[in-house]
Amino acid sequence: MFPLITHTLQVIMTNLKDVRRVSDVSLIGNHAVRIKIGTTLFDIRGSYPMFVVHEIEGGCMRGSDAAREIEKQLNGEPIIEVEDFDAHDPEVGDALCDHVDSMRVQDVQNYSESCGGPDLDPIDRQRTWLKAHFLHKANNLPELLEEVLSIEGKERKNQLRKVLIK
Repeated sequence: MFPLITHTLQVIMTNLKDVRRVSDVSLIGNHAVRIKIGTTLFDIRGSYPMFVVHEIEGGCMRGSDAAREIEKQLNGEPIIEVEDFDAHDPEVGDALCDHVDSMRVQDVQNYSESCGGPDLDPIDRQRTWLKAHFLHKANNLPELLEEVLSIEGKERKNQLRKVLIK
């Protein structure tokens, strides 16, 4: 009983972006945890990376966008807290531009298609747009790294993370 509950609580504390908004935590039997965020209750069952989250409404479990978002966060990687990261540092801009310059053509095109970029323009214009996109996203580093992970893969995400977080 306790290892599963302890595991669930540990994942909630490390993966949930709004963990500071959790106002109540209850144990439900041997396998579930109920948390309260604001006025909404959520049941969390399972273990990493297969958590299932339901919103509790009037004593019934239901799927909701908020429950799916929490489930996505719990089943993803832990959140990175970057205290001393300065998105406006020229070195960060250079690192992001170097990253875009080293990308495969197919990855640049995938970014342009999925992020609303100029996907029909020549590749050099797509790269220029992508550099501006990355510089804009640098203020939210976890989101930027998540985007890199989804399009380029874990290895490229880790390379970029190592360059940005020293």
